[in-house]
Amino acid sequence: MPESDRKAQIIRMIQQLANGQEELRDQVGELQNQWVFPILVWCRSRTYSLTRQQRLPMMLYNTSASNHAPLRYPAGVPINNLPATRNELKTFTGPQLQVAAEALGLPALPHNALAGQRRVQIAEHLGTSV
Repeated sequence: MPESDRKAQIIRMIQQLANGQEELRDQVGELQNQWVFPILVWCRSRTYSLTRQQRLPMMLYNTSASNHAPLRYPAGVPINNLPATRNELKTFTGPQLQVAAEALGLPALPHNALAGQRRVQIAEHLGTSV
């Protein structure tokens, strides 16, 4: 077999391997879309429900608390960078709101989110309003 035929054969084999890898990637992607992602979404929604149920007593208290009453927080959350009252939450700046949201473990908002959106996110998490 001439040298050029061997090179051509090797190139074809490499192309076949590359095509096979691409097909496998596509199949794995389909499996993820069909099975893995829905299962992850379901698991996260169950976790969210449980944490919301665990937060329910705190949320009920905060819902009926006056603007000057101390807010309650989930157990184990350090409160030094969190607003003490609903009125204080209304005056928190963007950076303060970001620190508070991180301390509460809230999901990130879009990069261009306004301070008011972050304030509402924190208030809803705590069961209060702004």
